[in-house]
Amino acid sequence: LPDNMQMEMYERDLDAVAEATGLDRFVLVAANHFGHVAVRYATAHQERVAGLVLNSTPLDSSFSTFFTPEMMHVARTNWALCLMLTARPLFPRADASAMVQYYRAATSQADYLKLLEAALHSDITDIAPLVRVPTLIISLSEDAYTPGTQDGGKRLAPLIRRARLVLEERPFRRQAEATWIAYLIESFV
Repeated sequence: LPDNMQMEMYERDLDAVAEATGLDRFVLVAANHFGHVAVRYATAHQERVAGLVLNSTPLDSSFSTFFTPEMMHVARTNWALCLMLTARPLFPRADASAMVQYYRAATSQADYLKLLEAALHSDITDIAPLVRVPTLIISLSEDAYTPGTQDGGKRLAPLIRRARLVLEERPFRRQAEATWIAYLIESFV
């Protein structure tokens, strides 16, 4: 990743994937700060995006536990601890050491720091009102990765015309959560 990585740069990657698929119109599904990429793409390519599904997407990093200066410090000074702190809440029933191995294979410490820095400074407050496609916002009360997502969803939904906000109060196990989210997406699409 380039040294000056910004969330907006992921939009170019998304555009390349969209072009390679040959699809004229499609629904974008994104979670957490990658929802920022989807919102940016949807505002820039409204003719191609038929809808947005944003799961646990905040406006900014106000409620984040992972996209913080403190987490950046941990990632810089103790990469192994950072990977463990990331793996355990995301996959509480999985073998944490296997997830750490996965993260080590998927990214480098330098690239992860660039992603953290980009997410820490990403804010979609000004561009969210420009979204003109139907949007489903899913906010779960028990999201260990991004606590406060219900507040994030409540802040994001009023900014997007025609947004449908789903606040889910029940704590989920990962499999049940995935099934429920899939149901919401299928109902929306």
